[in-house]
Amino acid sequence: MMMTVIVASIVHVASTVNVTVTSRIDMKIRERRLAIVLLDLIGSTQFVQKVGAVKAARWLQYHDRLTRSLMYRFNGREIDRSDGFLVSFEEPVNAVNFALHYQKTIPLRTRLNTRIGVHYGKVAEVTQHELDVMVGAKPVELEGI
Repeated sequence: MMMTVIVASIVHVASTVNVTVTSRIDMKIRERRLAIVLLDLIGSTQFVQKVGAVKAARWLQYHDRLTRSLMYRFNGREIDRSDGFLVSFEEPVNAVNFALHYQKTIPLRTRLNTRIGVHYGKVAEVTQHELDVMVGAKPVELEGI
């Protein structure tokens, strides 16, 4: 109910000052064949609860630096990050090599349990408008995975 009131207030204010509320459709969407890697940290919530937020954040940042270094090595592009990564690759061989090298090295160094999946196929790549990115939107999103 409160959300409705807030939205109604915004629309009321916009109409009072003669502002048009519109949706921007100047993002770029193109269909591409990409290799997608989904990397998941198993038990990340329990890990944070066990060691505490600050210590977990330091450890996860260490993991992320190692992972991003491998992304760079195999020409990957980070699409999203949460308790793992969503990464795209132009070439499937780079995605597979990234996954293999990741599994051989990073879990041993970080002592974190992980799982990794590789997908190859057509996806819609959405490049967001820079104003949307400035307020927190991801620069690139993938649909159809």
